[in-house]
Amino acid sequence: MERSNVQALANAILQLLSKPKQRDAMAQAAYERASTMFSWDCIAEDLLKIRPWVISSLTKVSQYKRTPHPQCVGYGCVD
Repeated sequence: MERSNVQALANAILQLLSKPKQRDAMAQAAYERASTMFSWDCIAEDLLKIRPWVISSLTKVSQYKRTPHPQCVGYGCVD
């Protein structure tokens, strides 16, 4: 279905309203997919995959000497 086709969307909604078994099956499939894709286990696994990249990026950034903003000097927010 095209995103801009309002009539096709309306027809699809009417079809789901008239077919409760199909609607329930689609809802269950969507719930299971979302539960799998967005579970804490899946999120943790994704974070572990990018962890080395994040650490190496932070190491590269910390190699640069930052110049403090003049208003911060002497107020404890910079060394």
